[in-house]
Amino acid sequence: MGNKKQFLLNKVITLLNSKKFYGKADIIYNSVKIEIPRVFSLIENPEETILKLKQIYSSMMNLNIVNIEFDYSKCEQLGLCASSVTDILVLNALKYRKFKNSKVYTHGNAPKTKEAFDIFFISGLPNHLGIINYQNKNVKKLDIIKNEPQDKMSEKIIEYYNECLLTQHYSLSLEGKNIFGIMIGEVLDNAKNHGGKLSTYYAAGHFNIEEGCEHGKCRLVLFNFGDSIYESLNSDDTTEYTKKQLKEKIKEQTSFFNRKWNAEPLSTLYSLQYNVSSKRKSQHDNRGKGTIKLINSFMQIGQNNEGKKPKMAIISGRCHILFDTTYNLKEEIIDGKKVPIIAFNEENDLSKAPDTNYVKKIEEYFPGTMISIEFYLDRKYIESQMEANK
Repeated sequence: MGNKKQFLLNKVITLLNSKKFYGKADIIYNSVKIEIPRVFSLIENPEETILKLKQIYSSMMNLNIVNIEFDYSKCEQLGLCASSVTDILVLNALKYRKFKNSKVYTHGNAPKTKEAFDIFFISGLPNHLGIINYQNKNVKKLDIIKNEPQDKMSEKIIEYYNECLLTQHYSLSLEGKNIFGIMIGEVLDNAKNHGGKLSTYYAAGHFNIEEGCEHGKCRLVLFNFGDSIYESLNSDDTTEYTKKQLKEKIKEQTSFFNRKWNAEPLSTLYSLQYNVSSKRKSQHDNRGKGTIKLINSFMQIGQNNEGKKPKMAIISGRCHILFDTTYNLKEEIIDGKKVPIIAFNEENDLSKAPDTNYVKKIEEYFPGTMISIEFYLDRKYIESQMEANK
């Protein structure tokens, strides 16, 4: 019973330790100061952000460290993605230290910019630790939900998104809820079933309307700790059909490989395409549509009337894929059939290398898969899109 209790308590920690998710910290008299970077976001600044997350985890897990200061004074841009991962790391490390009867004292300051300040206090660690009950009537949050049954998590995410839509006097129809439910459900299913036996999965949201502004900005993150997409595709569980397809793609692209483009980002990009799944057994298998359809849906409505555009990213293992409407999902004719494709190059051709500003190998390793979405909800823009599509 004791071993089982320890395993359940440390599932996240067991996974992170197995992935060697460690970072260097300067220890002075059993104390560490963690300086959060100016841009703490896996969308905008993945390398530095992952390095900092590793430092946070290592410091929290080091039983010789008794004081940790989190310095957010230089942080101007805080992604819900980075904030949520920080919270999960710290909360699990605190459980571990309690289990080990090892106290740690955490303290620090807050970001200076209003947007980062709200994310930090309303949707971040102070909220989850119950340190402060800061409220803002212009903010709606989806507190971190984790490891719940897929249908329950999907329902909570959809209801939250609908609540945000209501600020613009719109709501999802029953059909719309069903469509989003299927897409979100597949993303959660992937996180649960493809992340390995130690996988844990999460979702969180933060929506704010700035003072004097009618429209709002929504952030939604869906992520897991576990195997990366690339690791999952190369596991023993992947079907021979998918392995063969992937092998052909790698052979086709090998001549394009360089420091930023190799088999890992190629495999990750390929996994996003329609009807690609590690569980797919034949060309008639209908798996593998949810993630790219979900992202494409938010990209279509996520701009605002002032021209500000949505930004989204997928970070998995050592791959970073950025969506900002420069490259979009388009239908291409393949073997006489229309197939939706996003290849991140001007030709939208998966046989050619992508723009490495948008799909690239990163040096730092994220232990799982993060889908981080930032988009606008603007009634005027939504209406203009509806009018254009009549």
